[in-house]
Amino acid sequence: MTIRSMTGFGRGSAQGRGVQITVELNSVNRRQLEIRLTLPRPLAPLEPFLIRMIQRALSRGQISGTVSLSLSDRLRQKGVRVDRPLARAYIQALREISRELRLENRFEADLLTRLPEVLGWNEEVARAEALQSVSARAMGAALQQLVAMRKKEGQILQRDLAERLKAMTALQQKIARRAPRILRRHRALLLARLKRARLPLRPEDPALLQEIAAFAERCEISEETVRLHSHLQQAARLLTESREPVGRPLDFLAQEMLREINTIGSKASDLAVVRQVVAFKTELERFREQVQNVE
Repeated sequence: MTIRSMTGFGRGSAQGRGVQITVELNSVNRRQLEIRLTLPRPLAPLEPFLIRMIQRALSRGQISGTVSLSLSDRLRQKGVRVDRPLARAYIQALREISRELRLENRFEADLLTRLPEVLGWNEEVARAEALQSVSARAMGAALQQLVAMRKKEGQILQRDLAERLKAMTALQQKIARRAPRILRRHRALLLARLKRARLPLRPEDPALLQEIAAFAERCEISEETVRLHSHLQQAARLLTESREPVGRPLDFLAQEMLREINTIGSKASDLAVVRQVVAFKTELERFREQVQNVE
C-alpha cells in the first residue's frame, strides 16, 4: 500500500432532480480526524450522512468542506411563495389609512416586495431526502480527487521516510558493533592506570573484576540496540507492507526509538557512540516531522 499524505484538495459536482450540488474539500495535518462541513440550509439534514462518507474514506487530518446548491429555473419558479391573503390585508389596511389621512393611494406591484412575509421561498422544493443520492455522488467525486492527491504526495513522503530509516539503520549498526569495544577499552584503560600507579592488582583480581563488572552494568547498551533495531524493522515493514494507514503506528515507533537512543546516549561513555547517537537523533527528528504529514 502506498502511504497517503494528510494534505490535499478535492472537488466534485453532480446533477439530478433539478439541482446541481458541488462539494469542495480541503485537508490539512491533524493527529485525529476532524471534519467541518458548511452546507446550505436545505441540505443541513444530510450533514451526518456526508460526514460518514468522509469517515469511511479517511482516517486522519482536518477536513474542511463546503457544499453548494444550485437550483434549475423550473425549481426556482416553483419555489416562489406568495402569501395572497396577507398581501390583500396589507393593501386593504393601506387604503383605509390613506382615506383616513387623505393621502393619494397609488399602489404599485413593487410594493409587495417590501411588505414583510408577502414574498418568500418554499424550501420544500429542494428537500434533503430527495437530494441524498445527488449529494452522495458529488461527495464521492470530491473524495476520490482528494484521496488521489493525498496518495500522490504520499509517494514522495514514503521515499523520504525510507531514506531516513536507511540512514538510522546504518547508525544503529555502527553503535551495535561499537558496543562490545567499550568494555574492552575500559578494562585496558583501567589496567594501564593501575600499572602506572604500580598497584599490585592482577587481571584476575576480584576487586578489579568487580569494578569492571560494575562499569559493564552501567554502560551495557546491547538491549537498547536490539530494541532499536526491532523498531527500525517494524517501521520499514509498515512503509512497504501495511494495508492500513500507518501514520499513528509510525509516530508511536518514532517515540520508542527516541526513548532507546536517549538511553544509549546516557549510558555509553564512548565518544564515537555519542557522535553516532547525535547523528541518529538528527535523522529521527526529521523522520518524526515527516510522519506528522502521514495519514
